Amino acid sequence: MADQTTQLPEILIVDDEPGVRDLLTDLLSEKYDCMTAASGDEAIGLIRTHLPDLVISDINMPGMSGIEMIPKVYELSPDIVVMMISGNQKLDSAIEAIRAGAFDFIKKPFDLDHVEMAVRRAVDHHLLIVEKRKHDEQLEQLVAERTKQLNYLAYYDALTGLPNRARCLTTVSRTLSRTPPAIARWRRCLFRLNASRIFATRLAIRLQIR
Repeated sequence: MADQTTQLPEILIVDDEPGVRDLLTDLLSEKYDCMTAASGDEAIGLIRTHLPDLVISDINMPGMSGIEMIPKVYELSPDIVVMMISGNQKLDSAIEAIRAGAFDFIKKPFDLDHVEMAVRRAVDHHLLIVEKRKHDEQLEQLVAERTKQLNYLAYYDALTGLPNRARCLTTVSRTLSRTPPAIARWRRCLFRLNASRIFATRLAIRLQIR
């Protein structure tokens, strides 16, 4: 994936016609780092080794079609944005491409200004996808850290680090549920004694701090 702070956004142009690949490369290479592939299979091979930001692909190609390529691209990286191009003027082709997951659809023969605007929108969309993913990952990390902290505070005193009453009661309850009645009564007495000692220790620490 391109490093947006130091490099141009990367585009993979996929078309079985060399003239189309050359035209799009000449049009876009000033602002983007362009790679080309002559088939869907070649494109998938390139993506496996180097993730572009945007894939612009013809729909009708020998072998794997552009529509068939879309889910394979997203399997390799959901951050990649895919655009379809086709000489078929029917609306059905555009609808099929969008349903398959394409971000946009451009028609042949090309309106070059339209192509440049569509590519700019697609690259901006890629940046939004990447930023959202990073934000979600950071949020998940913060939630996990906060949950861990709250779980600790539920059972340990924040000032002394000693187990609190809830922790002691939970431990005793689990222990007593697995012991005979006579031993359980003895352990209850021991627990009360230890609880008194813990309380005295905490009180002494608090008094020293104050």
